[in-house]
Amino acid sequence: MKKARLPTLLRESIRLRLGLVMGMIALLAFLSILTSTVIAENSTGKARAINLSGSLRMLSYRLLADSYAGTSAAEMQKTVLSFDQRLRQLKETSIINAADYSQLPDAYLQVNNDWQQQVAPLVARVSAVERNEALPYLARQIPLFVQKIDHLVQLIETDLENKIHLLRVVQAVLLLLILMIIAVSLYIAKQQVEKPLSALLEAALAVRNGDFSVRVEHQEQDELGMLGLTFNTMVQSLSEMYGQLELRVQEKTQELERTNQTLDLLYRSSRNLAEDDLTQDKLVEVLKDVESALGLGAGLICLRQPDQARAYAIASAMPEHQRSEHCAQITCADCLGDGTGAKIVTTDGAEQPVKMINMQLHDHKNWYGVMPFELPNGVELQSWQKQVLETIAHHVASALASAKRAEERHRLAVLEERSVIARELHDSLAQSLSFMKIQVVRLQGQLQTGSIVESQRILDELKSGLNTAYRELRELLTTFRLQLDGDNLQAALQTAVIEFSGRCKFPVTLDYRLGGLQLTANEDVHVMRIIREALSNIEHHAHATAAEVHLTADSQRRITVLINDNGKGIQSLVSPTHHYGLVIMRDRANSLQGDLTIHPRPTGGTQVQLVFSATTIYPLHSSNIVKETYHA
Repeated sequence: MKKARLPTLLRESIRLRLGLVMGMIALLAFLSILTSTVIAENSTGKARAINLSGSLRMLSYRLLADSYAGTSAAEMQKTVLSFDQRLRQLKETSIINAADYSQLPDAYLQVNNDWQQQVAPLVARVSAVERNEALPYLARQIPLFVQKIDHLVQLIETDLENKIHLLRVVQAVLLLLILMIIAVSLYIAKQQVEKPLSALLEAALAVRNGDFSVRVEHQEQDELGMLGLTFNTMVQSLSEMYGQLELRVQEKTQELERTNQTLDLLYRSSRNLAEDDLTQDKLVEVLKDVESALGLGAGLICLRQPDQARAYAIASAMPEHQRSEHCAQITCADCLGDGTGAKIVTTDGAEQPVKMINMQLHDHKNWYGVMPFELPNGVELQSWQKQVLETIAHHVASALASAKRAEERHRLAVLEERSVIARELHDSLAQSLSFMKIQVVRLQGQLQTGSIVESQRILDELKSGLNTAYRELRELLTTFRLQLDGDNLQAALQTAVIEFSGRCKFPVTLDYRLGGLQLTANEDVHVMRIIREALSNIEHHAHATAAEVHLTADSQRRITVLINDNGKGIQSLVSPTHHYGLVIMRDRANSLQGDLTIHPRPTGGTQVQLVFSATTIYPLHSSNIVKETYHA
């Protein structure tokens, strides 16, 4: 059964025929490689054997030369030992032990016997006292011995050449067989593959040119025969479908145009809703675009207030009186629905029936209202139109949510700004005013007792308190003016450094390395006030000739503020009576959840260090690095 099945399989499968040819070629190639390997393995060591034989010839002549030259017996003995060693190495090679050339072992034995029996004893006699007698015999024996070595080398070379010749013959025969198989394979491929493929190609070209009557005639049982049969069936199907192709192309073209219009509508709507602030004009423009693109009637956008059963129109493309008529015919409950999806509302009992599609305005969290559109008479929404309306409604809801969030952020920013101002007034100016209130009460008491000296001292303290209050008020105004004007911390610090450099009459250096890290308004104020308080202490108490302000930030948004001076150094960390600068600085550091340290510098002066972590989400980058020294 297998013998009868194989020809059938070969006739039905081109792959099997090609596989058989490739298998035969691979088998012959394997035989060629195997033969080469076997012959090469048998030839292993022939080059070494030739080299060793040549070295024996060289050592023989060296013995003869050393004999004439009168070389010492020890040196000649070394040469003899080297000759024996190489003779043994030659015997150990596979060329001598496993030679398939029968004369090689005999030739080696003859060389070995001559060496052991004739040459070596003569060399020993020459090395002894019998040198003059043995030297002529050695001179005659060496050339004969070298001839036998040359004969051995010739036999090795002949054996190697025979194996190489055999390898060439085997490879030539195998190569000839491979070429014959390839030639037969090419002929079969031309008859059974190329011609059917050419016929298929010609038929395919004819079909491409619109000729659906062409058929292929290759009807064999192999793969190309099945391909021809499938091709004929395909052409028949194409011929039947060609009549409907124009209609389908027209439908697809219309669908593509509709898709382009839809995408253009969505793009314009998204752009209008995303640009700048959300206004009524933008919403009206979106409604008009939807009406024009989808062929709908007038539309509205109605927002529902929380916990209220009615909605209020905020945008509409229809006149006011028409909108009032629509709202009079449809109740708010019917218009709003339950917020779960699109709803069609119809008022059949009215004088002018109204049919509207209400799209719900909602995002993932909140329901804002509805976006109804009037449906013209006889118009039924298709599925793609509903999808477009749902997408537009989602964009409108997202825009409303964004506008609401922006309003909330603005309100929170205002509240935060108010809170910062209130806190700063409480921590600075209020403290000074409280101090002056206490001094006024003391002054009243002293005026009643009539102590002029004590009253004058209290008046001096009141004057100092007024100056302090005025200075703090001016600093607060400067800080808040910079915040309200939109300047960043860098600009505020530059202004402060220039101010104190002029007041102190010595240079102040600003090293600002916060990069693109933007602090919050609260953090800006605290950092600014701590630096100003530190510079004020340097001005009044340090007796310094230079000061430095350093601000740095690491990759973890950890801020380090350093204020250095070269003055006399701080004597005590306890604030004097009625002086709260250090206390307020520490309170501000605690508000930042940071650490404030004040200590003398080893080189003289004082260092104030503030370390805290910024709460900003903005990443660091390498810009906005400033290092400047400002002179009086």
